[in-house]
Amino acid sequence: MLQFLVLVVVIAYVSLSLKKWSPKYQVIGIMDTLIGLFLLLTNASITVLLVSSKVLFW
Repeated sequence: MLQFLVLVVVIAYVSLSLKKWSPKYQVIGIMDTLIGLFLLLTNASITVLLVSSKVLFW
């Protein structure tokens, strides 16, 4: 599940290296990815984490 964050890192790196903002569709995609990962990893509950801490560390 966390492999989807690689795209966020790549987009952030390219944006910082070019010193300009990403297009709106990429920002919306990043937001959707982060919200989706939150929902998958926590089952929409802030107090519960569905994966172990070892998985997050790895």
